[in-house]
Amino acid sequence: QDFLLAGMMKHGGGVVMKHASDDLRKNRDFVLKAIDTDVSTLGSADRHLRSDRGFVLETLKKNRMALEFATKDLKLDESLHQEALQQDNSPQMRHYLSWFPKVKH
Repeated sequence: QDFLLAGMMKHGGGVVMKHASDDLRKNRDFVLKAIDTDVSTLGSADRHLRSDRGFVLETLKKNRMALEFATKDLKLDESLHQEALQQDNSPQMRHYLSWFPKVKH
């Protein structure tokens, strides 16, 4: 894990994460550490994590751009956007969320 995280710092997380084992791409703690290095690593994480509402909200605390790498249904979920705004109601977060079309659930 440490070797991959070091590689992510040097070469970019998204590139290195694509070569990580399935077990690491499913590992919640590893992916959270990887997001600290490069938010694009979330795009190569296991789909189960990218579709996990709680996990995506946790990643948004680390990086506002994380929603870009979540599954489509979460990207468009108005209630998730509202929860994200409860965590971070900054002008930057409001602007970022405005880029996603809204689908109410």
